[in-house]
Amino acid sequence: MFPLVCLGLLLSCKDEMIPLPPEPDVHPSVAVEAGRVTSTSLSVYVTPSDALSCAATIVKAGATEPSAAEILAHGKSVDVTKPQSEVKFSDLESATEYVILAAASNDAGTSPVERISMKTGEADDPEIPEGPEIPDADFRMKGTSAYGLYYGEWGVAHNYGITVTDVVFDDYGYATGAGLAITLDLYGSATESPMNAVLPAGTYTVDPEGMDEEGSVSLTSEFSRCTFIDDEGSESGTELITDGYVTVDYVAGRYTMVGKFMLADGQSVAFVYVGEMDLTNMSGVLGCDYHVDADRITTAVYLGDSEGEGLDNFYLQIGDGYLENGWVSEEGFVFTLDMFAPRRSGSGELRLPEGDYVWGEYGEFSLGDYYSYGAYHLPSMQMEIYWESGVVHVTHTAGGYRLEGSFVLYDGYELSFTYEGAIDWSNQEPVRVGEVLDAAFDRGEGVYSILESGFESYYLTFVEQATGVRARIQLFDNISADTDDPVITPGVYTAVPTEEQAAPQTFALGTMYAGFWHDGSWCRRKNPESGLEGEAAVTGGTIGITSDKKDYYRVELDLTTTDGAFTGVYDGFLQLYSGEIPEPVGDLDITCNHILRAWDFGEQQNGAVRYYAELADVPFEGVNRPADGGAGHSVIWDFYAEAGAQRLMPGTYQLSNSKTPGTCSMQQTFIRVFDKFGERTDVTFERGEITVAESGDGAYRIVMDMYSAREEHIVARYDGAIDFVATRASAVAAPVSHKGLAPAPQSGLTQRWKPIERIAAPDKQALSGRGRVTADGGPGRYHRGMPPRQRR
Repeated sequence: MFPLVCLGLLLSCKDEMIPLPPEPDVHPSVAVEAGRVTSTSLSVYVTPSDALSCAATIVKAGATEPSAAEILAHGKSVDVTKPQSEVKFSDLESATEYVILAAASNDAGTSPVERISMKTGEADDPEIPEGPEIPDADFRMKGTSAYGLYYGEWGVAHNYGITVTDVVFDDYGYATGAGLAITLDLYGSATESPMNAVLPAGTYTVDPEGMDEEGSVSLTSEFSRCTFIDDEGSESGTELITDGYVTVDYVAGRYTMVGKFMLADGQSVAFVYVGEMDLTNMSGVLGCDYHVDADRITTAVYLGDSEGEGLDNFYLQIGDGYLENGWVSEEGFVFTLDMFAPRRSGSGELRLPEGDYVWGEYGEFSLGDYYSYGAYHLPSMQMEIYWESGVVHVTHTAGGYRLEGSFVLYDGYELSFTYEGAIDWSNQEPVRVGEVLDAAFDRGEGVYSILESGFESYYLTFVEQATGVRARIQLFDNISADTDDPVITPGVYTAVPTEEQAAPQTFALGTMYAGFWHDGSWCRRKNPESGLEGEAAVTGGTIGITSDKKDYYRVELDLTTTDGAFTGVYDGFLQLYSGEIPEPVGDLDITCNHILRAWDFGEQQNGAVRYYAELADVPFEGVNRPADGGAGHSVIWDFYAEAGAQRLMPGTYQLSNSKTPGTCSMQQTFIRVFDKFGERTDVTFERGEITVAESGDGAYRIVMDMYSAREEHIVARYDGAIDFVATRASAVAAPVSHKGLAPAPQSGLTQRWKPIERIAAPDKQALSGRGRVTADGGPGRYHRGMPPRQRR
């Protein structure tokens, strides 16, 4: 069911008058009384006594019942400052027996668990309860469910986005059949509690002149519309709302809504809804003080002097929720803290220093205000929480650390956390190229092309493999007499700003576009321990080139970079390629024993039958990288068998671009090499073949024998069965090699809509070159939800 059911947080807003704590040695107690009953919800009235904390939870009758400690750790919080609180449990099964349990605690101990058995009512009639008549319209709807988001203050009013629908959803929140979904962008007064928001009663009308004022409905096509859902649960059309009204009444937890709207196509739609509606808080404030007992660390990275300011940078994501590759795997709060400390000396133990880290005051013992924030995470969205001020107090303990954070939010309330335990910092300190003198480069190669300006461009790469130092220089020269066998003219090459000023015997300085795209000449250094690489742009100097024998050159670099002087010599054979090639991987002999996926794409337009397989020599996480994040290989094979083939036929498949029977595609037959840091190199082939033999019982013996552009001999083997799954209707695309060639198009796909947008948490690790890009799945059926807006 739609993930908003998890939002019964019941955050406990503190009253202004906080009662005194219980007397020492007075044990707490808790009482539970039955409350309201519906077919899908139960509530109880919880009365804590002499308690500092209290919580309640629910389980089906007969299920294992949690202990008092488990209830207090994972149950719904109960406000101990109030004499009695109602605790509601929603989205339950109808006509089902449940047990509700509660416990309380203080410094003297924990109360016994109090339990009460309750049963939900019979399933509601699909017809909505008696209510107002539906106004006359071209389309008339009795809503069966409503849900939405509270965005908080916007302009002079507070913003609520709601959807009312008669669509039936499955247990995962996807539409199962036809219906209407009316989405409205409403503006009204503030709600009393953002985490338990209530849409204010009143009449809301479309008002183009005052769409951010109380009592208006915005006219944006994104947020006020009528969506039509077909019998397959897919969106069949959407029309913008142009005029109309909706009246809202709210009594005892139930809404009564009546609306009528004109659509952009000239037709009208009207609806009535009577029932409950949950509003997810997306306002960025909580409306109460809230404390998080942090017990999970998502990220702990040491970035060293990442800003070049003489400070150590520690980047921490900590809370009671957990993020995996940017997406939430365990719901809850996550604090992202960008912490700066005095620069440490030497290479001793990596440890966050003790002290008070103050938000917004850049310097020693500070929290950077750009990357420091809180967020409440759900599987399909997150609410980001920013603060006006805050501090994190760090002390060292026998078990590691104690962190105490306190932040004042923009509504004046406090969000705080504590964490006690170890923190295993990953050393991702960026590498500086530094000053390089007299480098002895032992590897050299280049890539050449002809510019539109009429000059030859050479990207020359020189590597000192023992130190990880490398230079990549862009040279310009006159076009060679034989462009299939280019020759670099000896001489002294001087600097020009960019390729646009190219002239014979010059080289381009290092430039960067859009903050990440490198061009021209750059120098680099790679740390063999961490796999990280630093870079420095070439800012000036000269390059001397001599040659005593064809294809053999002596290249003397006398350069300056943003890190200082950079000098070195390469003397030897200089292989020049006509296109970009990957890093060298050497000769390889790979034995595959894991099938990542295997597809039968069926007959192609030329009659050949396409079979596609991805295999690996180590276990993989999905199909994109080794499961342990380290070294390994994956092999991608793209076969074209003879017409009418019902299986991958035995024979020899030659590497070719023709995609004809008896070939393997040059575009999508390649290998991926992952080093110990998880960094990937795609290697394509210039020539070779794959031999397929059958070994009985549907098993294959397959041997790939290929050569790369560097003449690296690469062999890959597989013995065993392969179940090629017919996937002509699959929406999963085959991977693309480093050449950037698009996968073969797939037909027969039905694009279904799922308007929930997933919001990735910012990943500062990407700044150090260690971040990975993740992608959400494609569109699906209409889902019970609305996309959150990034409005601020």
